[in-house]
Amino acid sequence: MEATNLYWWHLSQALHDDPQLTALRTEIAVINPKVIDGFKRIYTDIPKTDALDARVIAALLAVWTSPSNTTSRHEVCTFATANPVSLSHGE
Repeated sequence: MEATNLYWWHLSQALHDDPQLTALRTEIAVINPKVIDGFKRIYTDIPKTDALDARVIAALLAVWTSPSNTTSRHEVCTFATANPVSLSHGE
């Protein structure tokens, strides 16, 4: 999820503390909006909508899952250029 204002905090804590999600070993990712905005700039022709923003976040997580991940900029750009249709056409 994108860390905007303080709205993300309670949701992230509720998801983190949920026993069903814990049993599934899920991870909660809270990402700085500047990181998401920087990644979205790779896709130059997509409009600003909540649905497409969610897809951008999902695409970002597909190549960068944590600060300890050593994904290079080249890998991110390769993924973004190989998958532009999934974002620009909502598929």
